Amino acid sequence: MKDRMNNLQQPFIILLVEDEHADAGLVKWALQKNEIQAELHHAIDGFDALAYLRKQAPAYEQAPLPDLILLDLNMPRMNGLEFLSIVKQDDALRDIPVVILSTSSAEKDVFASRDSGAADYFTKPMDVHQLLETIRILGDRWIHNGEASRMQEHYTLRHSIELLESLPALPKIAHEILAIKLSTDEGNDHLLLLVKQDPAISAKVIGLANSPVFGASKKIMTVGDAVSVLGMNRIKMVALSFAMISSMKHNRASLLDVNQLWQHSMAIALAMDELAKFMPKAIRPADEEIYLAGFLHDIGFLVLDYIDPQLSNQFNAARIKADSVTSIIQLETELLEIGHCELGALLAEHWNLSASIIAVLRYHHSEHLLRDIAQRPLIVMAKLAEKISPPFDMLKNEPCDITSEDWSVLGIEQEQAQEIVAAIKLRAQQPVVGIF
Repeated sequence: MKDRMNNLQQPFIILLVEDEHADAGLVKWALQKNEIQAELHHAIDGFDALAYLRKQAPAYEQAPLPDLILLDLNMPRMNGLEFLSIVKQDDALRDIPVVILSTSSAEKDVFASRDSGAADYFTKPMDVHQLLETIRILGDRWIHNGEASRMQEHYTLRHSIELLESLPALPKIAHEILAIKLSTDEGNDHLLLLVKQDPAISAKVIGLANSPVFGASKKIMTVGDAVSVLGMNRIKMVALSFAMISSMKHNRASLLDVNQLWQHSMAIALAMDELAKFMPKAIRPADEEIYLAGFLHDIGFLVLDYIDPQLSNQFNAARIKADSVTSIIQLETELLEIGHCELGALLAEHWNLSASIIAVLRYHHSEHLLRDIAQRPLIVMAKLAEKISPPFDMLKNEPCDITSEDWSVLGIEQEQAQEIVAAIKLRAQQPVVGIF
């Protein structure tokens, strides 16, 4: 592996694996137009790229090892996923970040690429102006500020996880709650019985029902009374989320404020619920998915605290000291190899949660990926909820930069936007019960 930090004058090397020479030329042009300083090498397919990476004579005997591989998926002889699988199984090559740049925006390709070890996924637009913007974003994320170098240098976290072995198993009660179907009296009774049998979950359900945000007319004393305020779906999701989050065995001495994280997660779940009211029924996700996605969207912060308390404290100390214009994502880019989005998604995969929940956890901060897989309304709902609701830091006021396109993805008319934003912000001002 190259030590780029010891030689800052060494050019940044990109290997572009692309069978269309015209597309390769456009990528080179877009890099130049965006003033991205990189040395581009081109392989025409997977076989050619492997020859390059393995320095096969005579053509590639002196080929420099790339800092980043840009990979097309649809190629003859060996497609992109086949090539990616080979690279990630090769100890000499596996640490090179591979970023997909493909004309395909199909969900199966996005998730298959992630599962095979791709570090990122970009759709290659047909319009040259959109291509310029795509390459600019790619450059900001992977080339500027030495991001690819950091990905190579800070693999200690990924290897210390190995990657899923140290993560907790899904709790038994969570398995039981997930299996409950609320469409029958039997299912409802079973859920209430499970909640009543767990004092910690009962306390959270009753506490939430008494929160001002739900405006109960009288003090709620029992789980049965909470049903009339929260409804069975909310009770199921609160119970399930609490069971999942509690399994992380949070260190009370940690700098991560779990109560603050719970407040934020609840605000996102409620904001997504509000958005759903205005969406056409045909594209509206199930209530259970809405609440679970909202509750769990930032669970990656707990995963970091669980697997590496020292690194979590370093990150949260920097977060607390950061100025008002520094986002959590910026800090993660600087300090962590894997951010909370990917860590949360890895946990969700470990727990065999649904693909839609995994997608929300992985992509709720990824603007370009939202455009690529905008047919997944749940992801867009989480992203909009994050933009409207108070951020996790609570003290930082981030701009509510929502576009008409954001609303249209959810089938919501622009004229309704102001009403929705006002309702969500009003809800967010109301405190909700803590979790620990």
